[in-house]
Amino acid sequence: MVCLKIVFVLSHGQSNIESGFSVNKEILRENLQEKSLITQRLMYHSLNCSDLEAHQFVVSLELTKSCKFAYARYKADLDRQKEEKVVAEKVLKRAHTTQELQDAKKQKVELTNSINTLKEGLIKETLAADKTKELASVAKAAAFFHGIKAKEKELEECHKKITELDSILNK
Repeated sequence: MVCLKIVFVLSHGQSNIESGFSVNKEILRENLQEKSLITQRLMYHSLNCSDLEAHQFVVSLELTKSCKFAYARYKADLDRQKEEKVVAEKVLKRAHTTQELQDAKKQKVELTNSINTLKEGLIKETLAADKTKELASVAKAAAFFHGIKAKEKELEECHKKITELDSILNK
């Protein structure tokens, strides 16, 4: 018997919260925003806590004025949200551009290292071709030379991209 009493008492421990869920279900609509739901819940709780019925509620002058200016507050809030969205988009775009710039600088370092490695290979093959007089060494040296030229073009494009991104960030 005592065990059942404890179980029944525990099951009603969350009844206020659970009844709130059923009230939310009643007032929820498809396009209801969070602020509207909060306002409706405040009105519901204030009427429940008072001894008044909904038709007995006295509309004060302050409440009437507040209702008159509700649309102006709504428009001001929409404008504020638009401004926040624009600022957030600018911050996101700047972060994206900064990341692109960092990537381009990293690519520039990698290209410079690659060009230096190719130049070392060119020098080595040129000396080998001069020493051995073999056509294979000359062909390898020519391949290194063409590789250097291709990487230098990539480096030039990368440098242009860095300059462009710098100018965007410094605006």
